[in-house]
Amino acid sequence: MDKKDWKSQLSSELNSLEFEEKLPGSQKVIKFKPITTKMLKSLLSVEKSTDPGEIENALDKLITSCVISDDFNIDDLYAQDRIFLLFTIRIKSKGGVIESQKTCQKCKSQYLSRINLSKIKYKELDPERENEIKLNDKLSIGIDFVTRKEQKEVYEKLKNNEYDSETQKLVDLTFLNLAHAIK
Repeated sequence: MDKKDWKSQLSSELNSLEFEEKLPGSQKVIKFKPITTKMLKSLLSVEKSTDPGEIENALDKLITSCVISDDFNIDDLYAQDRIFLLFTIRIKSKGGVIESQKTCQKCKSQYLSRINLSKIKYKELDPERENEIKLNDKLSIGIDFVTRKEQKEVYEKLKNNEYDSETQKLVDLTFLNLAHAIK
């Protein structure tokens, strides 16, 4: 076997890994493949971006390029399920431990920060949960978690607004997301 055939065979073997995970919100089972180095490099294009919409879209592309379930649509995911899926793909692909060097703001000394994503606890959503909030005897509202599609709508609404500060922008972002939770 020549070198090119060997590399091709190894590549197909490495890319044959498949995983599946049940999302804690929707309870849907998602099948996915690991993240490749090429996929990770695609995130470098938004590394210095301060636009949350641009960063979120890059993460959507990363997730979508890993998922192999036929009926998958990232816009249908609860926002919390999307983050859970992103963590799960990272853990299965590269392991759960993330190490980075940090600098203390006060004393300026450096230290190693270590986070183990595998140890983050999550809670499955109770399918029997109450989705209606009674405001008084005559008025109640339906409420549910925000989907990725609704998040995109929020970013689109914020896109053309000008803000005096990032805090003001985050406040608008938070309130618009809450408004989308009301069904």
